[in-house]
Amino acid sequence: MKTAKIVIGLGFGDEGKGITTDFLAKQNPESIVIRFSGGQQAAHTVMIGNRKHVHSSFASGALRGLPSYYSEHCTIHPLFLYNEREELKEKEANLDLYIHPLAKVTTPFDVWHNRGNTRNIDHGTCGKGIGSTMKRNEGAV
Repeated sequence: MKTAKIVIGLGFGDEGKGITTDFLAKQNPESIVIRFSGGQQAAHTVMIGNRKHVHSSFASGALRGLPSYYSEHCTIHPLFLYNEREELKEKEANLDLYIHPLAKVTTPFDVWHNRGNTRNIDHGTCGKGIGSTMKRNEGAV
């Protein structure tokens, strides 16, 4: 029987999702790690021996050798994705990435809009276009 292990953060980061996912990846080496929400603002740090990686566009199992999957509730920034792929390639990580066709793609205009919106700045934006990407994708599909 197949089972799923689910890691959910109840705050706004720093709950240990990355290290917990890495632990589960080590216990389940034939799995795939699914990112079901969020996007390029993530900073899930994983260390394996002397290899360290901060996962942002790839799921926290990539350094351990597991493939990544992005659900339709995620945002993807193509340039950040490419840059992280190049970093992971040097670390001999798993570069397999599956993306739901309805995942939201962040454009440079989303980043520009996010950084220029006074309400976002007052709220504490990370400046990577996530809020604007999600807002642009609201509504009927």
